Formats: sequence, structure tokens, C-alpha cells
Amino acid sequence: MGYTSDLRVMLTGNFTTMEPVFPSGGAPTLNVRGLNVLHQLRRKQFVYAWENKTDSQIARDIARLTDRETGKKRFPMPIEIDPNAQAKEPQIEYVAQNNQYDIDFLLGRARQRGYVMFIQEKDPKVRGSKRRLYFGPSQEGQIPGLRDVTFKLEWENRS
Repeated sequence: MGYTSDLRVMLTGNFTTMEPVFPSGGAPTLNVRGLNVLHQLRRKQFVYAWENKTDSQIARDIARLTDRETGKKRFPMPIEIDPNAQAKEPQIEYVAQNNQYDIDFLLGRARQRGYVMFIQEKDPKVRGSKRRLYFGPSQEGQIPGLRDVTFKLEWENRS
């Protein structure tokens, strides 16, 4: 997003529709709709259960589990977990994933715990850096790979 040589990445995802609008009494506009990268993680729904685990342990398990039918990993990327938060989490006696996508199940667990989840893109400046999912508390300046950037959108009327 931006103008001429001042372009910045604000969102990564897939465009689903682009609809131009040409009103008779105003400037034309372009309505753009899309899905963020999380929709790509909705591959297959699973039924699974955990006993006496914390939410972070469950997230770590999901990153390691394989699909019985294909033999491939269920989740396509590593999951980054905050070790300090994990140490403070209570064990949950029983948690069931009932015919859900792994990403939707994790989003629900994060919501219940008050955690955030987002994709950390590969850092080209760090050797061996990989794209991964962060699952943990929101702590400004302490989440590895999180950019400290705020974007402000303004409308400039050039009449």
C-alpha cells in the first residue's frame, strides 16, 4: 500500500474479488476483498482429545501430530510458544477438538486464554529463520519477529 516509490506491505493474503465502481456523480473506486494467510491453514478437520495438558502443550502437540491417512504433519509450520507463559498455565483435565480445523481449534484456545495468534514471516536477515505461528500472550516488544510498526490511513481530498 502506498504511492509511487513509498510502498509498504500491510497485509499478506489472497485477493478473492476486485469490483470496480464507476458512479455517474463521483470518482471511480475499487472494492477489494481477500483472505489473510490463516485461511490457507484450513486443510482438514480433525477429532482429537487431550488430557491433563496446558494450552501451550496442546499447541505444541498440534505442531507435531501427523495425519493418520496421509502420514504428513497436520500443521504445515512450526508453532512458537512463549515459555514463560506456558509455565504459568493451568493444566486442563480434558479438551476435545470436535471435527475442527487445527487453526480454528487453536484460535478458540487462544481466545479462552486471552492469547494472540499470528503468522511470523521468515526474516531474511536471520539465517535459518522460518515462517511460523506465534501462540501466546500479547507483550509489546517481547514477541520475537513482531514488527514495531503502526500504519495510519488517511484520506486526502485533492479537489
